Amino acid sequence: MAMAAKRVAATAWTVIEGGLAAEPVSVDALSEHDALSQSGMRPAIRFDDELEPSARPAGLSSTRPSYIGPVPTLPTLATVDCFGVGVASATFEQVRTWFYGAVAKRDVAPRAMFFANAHTMNLAWRDECFRDVLNRADVVLNDGVGLDIYGKLAGRRFVENLNGTDLLPRLFAAADATSPLRVYLYGAAPGRAAKAARNIEARFPNVKVVGVTHGFERGSAVVEEINEACADVVLVGMGNPVQERWIDENKVLLDVGVVAGVGALLDFFSGEVPRAPAWVRAARCEWIYRLGCEPTRLFERYVLGNPAFLARALAYLGLGIRPRLST
Repeated sequence: MAMAAKRVAATAWTVIEGGLAAEPVSVDALSEHDALSQSGMRPAIRFDDELEPSARPAGLSSTRPSYIGPVPTLPTLATVDCFGVGVASATFEQVRTWFYGAVAKRDVAPRAMFFANAHTMNLAWRDECFRDVLNRADVVLNDGVGLDIYGKLAGRRFVENLNGTDLLPRLFAAADATSPLRVYLYGAAPGRAAKAARNIEARFPNVKVVGVTHGFERGSAVVEEINEACADVVLVGMGNPVQERWIDENKVLLDVGVVAGVGALLDFFSGEVPRAPAWVRAARCEWIYRLGCEPTRLFERYVLGNPAFLARALAYLGLGIRPRLST
């Protein structure tokens, strides 16, 4: 097959939680297409112009799965004011009820789910427009020890640490075998989302990954890919604030239940980026592990950013100093 000799020259986006950085990569179009076809997913790869349209992957059926049982009422989650952003304080059970209720309840635009850590809130402190994006989400969950400290300072402790890297696997494990959860992965460098998809399906039998698109694709074609795949949930992994802005701008165009900004989750699921050992995570020191793995990239975020977040927390809570306003 002529396509076998073709290789796709692309510029991949290396996913970082503070944005996107370009680096050249080369992706074998045929191998990725075959791997995805075997699992029933629709790959989204940018092909060279000389490829015939017929060589592009075929679309999926637009038949949306039916849901069993009554549609639940979404719970209202209590929030903690963090720099003017309402961050939910909830248990896993409350979030699970909200999540699967949103998957089944399709009467409005998709529910947006974001995660806020110290870095996210530093960005929000400096950018009023980003604060507005976060506040337009249906739920913002606390991520990491920085938010825990903030909650204690505010006298409103967060019930659980609900970081996305641990929460999404727990939600996937709760999927019902009678109505498998249909998930679309959007983000990470070319090839990583496909690897993540295979690992997710192997680990969670009640989750079906119905499509992937790597993180540098943009435009209406991405929305069309997602809608044609009939996903229940879209995971967008581009780092903040890029992923949150994309969700805020495009969620009204999506026919899904939940769209979530998940940072580096797809990289972790792919196996290309290791997580800290379990005992390091239990000690709430994964940020130190990540800093040790990537000191140059993460120095500003952690070594400078964490003290800045704590100083801003004290200023906001103790002195009444408010975040920057747009001019």
